[in-house]
Amino acid sequence: VEQREINSVTKKSDITIPSLVFLSQNVVVKNFETRPVRVGQVSIDIFKSIVERLPIDLDPKVGATHIDDEKYWKRVCVAKYGEVVSSQIEYHGLTWKRLFFERYCEEFLLNEESIQKNANLFQKVNDYVFTLRLKGLPSKEITNEIISRLSNLNKTE
Repeated sequence: VEQREINSVTKKSDITIPSLVFLSQNVVVKNFETRPVRVGQVSIDIFKSIVERLPIDLDPKVGATHIDDEKYWKRVCVAKYGEVVSSQIEYHGLTWKRLFFERYCEEFLLNEESIQKNANLFQKVNDYVFTLRLKGLPSKEITNEIISRLSNLNKTE
């Protein structure tokens, strides 16, 4: 079966019939936050097709763990921060995922209440945060706790 047949629809006369694979992918996309899939669970081609259709507002903890596709992270960054963000990627190790999580953490750290409610976020994003540009810090105690959870953090500004 060719790829275009797997992910598209079959058209007979005026009737459009989506393929079973296409319909299944829609179910996975709809439920990705609560039941994410990994590349090993489905073929790479099907996984890419699923990721292409994922919404950009997924829970970042889910995205950190399950999505490595740079096209997805570019879509998220451009939607959230605008096209100007393309000129900033070089400051984030040339990866869109890292750019997203470093910017996300910088914003997140401005709200002490969010930090206390979502302390486990830093364990999920640790692999993607190397530099933080901090404009305002929460209490010294909370800042030290967060920095201790970000083992790859090597620069703060």
